[in-house]
Parts: sequence; C-alpha cells; structure tokens
Amino acid sequence: MLHTNKRRKFEMLVENANRCNLCTRMCGRKKVLSERNGNIDSNTFIHLYSSVCKIIPDRCKYSININMNHPKGRELIKRLVAQADVVVENFTPGTMDKWGIDVVVCGSQKALMLPPGLSFVALNDKAWTFVERSNMPKFYFDFKKELKSAKKNQSSYTPGISLFVGLRESLKMIREEGLEAVFRRHQRLAEATRAAVKALGLELYAPDSPSNAVTAVKIPSGIDGEKLKDLFFEKFGITVAEGQDRAKGKIVRIAHLGYYEKLDMVMVISALEMLLREMGYAFELGTGVRAAEVVLME
Repeated sequence: MLHTNKRRKFEMLVENANRCNLCTRMCGRKKVLSERNGNIDSNTFIHLYSSVCKIIPDRCKYSININMNHPKGRELIKRLVAQADVVVENFTPGTMDKWGIDVVVCGSQKALMLPPGLSFVALNDKAWTFVERSNMPKFYFDFKKELKSAKKNQSSYTPGISLFVGLRESLKMIREEGLEAVFRRHQRLAEATRAAVKALGLELYAPDSPSNAVTAVKIPSGIDGEKLKDLFFEKFGITVAEGQDRAKGKIVRIAHLGYYEKLDMVMVISALEMLLREMGYAFELGTGVRAAEVVLME
C-alpha cells in the first residue's frame, strides 16, 4: 500500500456504496461510531475516515465497499479522489483512468479461483512519482525493486510456483468464456440468489445496492446464525461465510465469483431451505429454489 504525504490511506472493497456499516474515528483510547440506519452520508464518511488516517495511520483498517455501477458509488469515488493524493483500490470491472484510480490491487483469491498467496498491483504514472520519491522504510512493498525484477521476467523473492501454474489455468478459463460473459454469469447467479432470498421471506443485508460478487442474507429472528453456517458444511459440505464484527451471527454470505454455475446456486438455496426448516423457520419448501430457477432459466 502507498501512504500519501498527508498520511491518508483509503482501502476499498467491492460491494455496496450506500451501506457503510462502520466508520470510526479513534482518538487515544476513545472510539466514536457514526451511523445512520446502516448508512453514512459521504460528508460524514470522508471526515471520519480521513481523520482516522491522519491521527493514527497505522490503524487505518476500516473500509468502505463501493459498487462502481451505482451512481452513489461513482459520486463517492470522485469525492475521495478529490481529497486524496493517492487512492488505493481493490479492483472491480472498469478502468483506472475512467475512475481516477492510481493504484489497483488484487489478490489471487479474488475471483481468480485460487487460494490466497499471490497479489497483483498496477500503478499509473502519478503513483510511480510517489514511488520514486518515497523514503519510507519498506521491504516486500518495494515497487522499484519489483519493477527491476519484472523487467528481467523474474520476481524479487521466491515465488509460489504452484499458484502461478494455477493462475495460468484460471486466466485460460476466463479468456475462453470471455470477460463480459463472466460478468454476466456472476450477475445472473446473484440475481437468482436474491430472488430466492426474497421468496423465502428473508432480507438482504444490502437491499438498495446489492453486490453481484456475494449475497449477504439476514438470519431470521430466533435462528442461530453461527450454527446455521456450521450446519451448511457439516451436513452438505457447503462453505458459506458468516458476518464479521457486529454482523457476526446475524448474516450468512453466499459467494458468486469464480467457477460457480447455475446448479451451485440451486444447491445452496436448497440447502438453506432444508436447514432453515430444520431450525424452525416457517415457509413452504421449494419456494426459494423455484424463484432461483425462474431467474436462471430466463
């Protein structure tokens, strides 16, 4: 990550522009939370987040998830870019120049169908000027050293060879399907999952601008969310993610990126139905599966 000369760092993930659940300004040991029904307006967010980074940059760990296809997401990005010297972005479909992004960061586990262990970084000319004049201590994030090695088709340190082999196959799969087709598949899987969730009488965690990367589902009242997550794996071998921080035990997250296909979503919705019925949630079996199938067959 690049630190700016004003000691600001913006970390962004891709999901939802108008559902920043937690914004924190920390002064000494005091933590101040600003929240407005799960939404924080952009003025409050920028003020609080930049304050964290100026006061204690080493603790600038909080993130906002931004959906660049949503007007509010694009508006917020423009305002962040206007205030930051360098914007660091975890990438989603688009272009750096179009969004005003200086540094794009990606991990091998992010939609590339690989385990964690590889990272990818792209810098524009503006960001490279910061690299050239930076005198901050660094080791693994020494971009000048990495560029020198890359020009010789090498890495500065021992690479994860097995991950590179896997990456080659992943990229081959993506090229064969076509990038736009991949995006459309993810969108269709997400739409089917959201339709199923609503048909079951459940709520989306981000109802206004949901992500096509993952669907976060609120757990019904009286249902143990952590137990539900565990039962997915114990009974069906299906891994779903739970909520974090104050959402822990209150949501499950169903992923759509990577090599998921239609039947994967039908299977996970079917498993969700059986587990919810077993745990006492009242609904008509097959309702969610039917709703998902309608969307998937369109």
